[in-house]
Amino acid sequence: MPRTARSVRIRELAEARGWSRIGEAEWGEVRAAVGGVSTDDVLRSGVPAEAPWRGIRQHAFRELAEDLGLLAGVYAGRAELRGFCRAEVIRARERAKAASGSRFVAPATRERKAAMAEAMLVWLDDPGMFQVWMEQRLRVLEGQTPGV
Repeated sequence: MPRTARSVRIRELAEARGWSRIGEAEWGEVRAAVGGVSTDDVLRSGVPAEAPWRGIRQHAFRELAEDLGLLAGVYAGRAELRGFCRAEVIRARERAKAASGSRFVAPATRERKAAMAEAMLVWLDDPGMFQVWMEQRLRVLEGQTPGV
């Protein structure tokens, strides 16, 4: 029997349960039902999800800024989820760092991924300061690059 992708299994579970989005309670059910699941799988599933269960998008700086801003809010308000939030940012940073050094990735994308990895380091250093820093960074990027 062929294996079904975790993201497909998440989508099927959400449809079967009638979920319109994945929150903390749904995340618990997803983890119990889908072995080895990650927030990246939730992101790929297309099912809307709350932070921190939604994963971290890295296609554009605006997406990254939004997701890291939401995670900073969770980090500030939910001490029991701080470790989870940090682990998510570390995983996302590792992905961005790998892409920034890959010879198979276009030079402009490598540059963008390196800058994203830097932004995630700022988040890891001080999630409370991140939003102010990112707003300034986006102003600089918008002056340099169309479609940030």
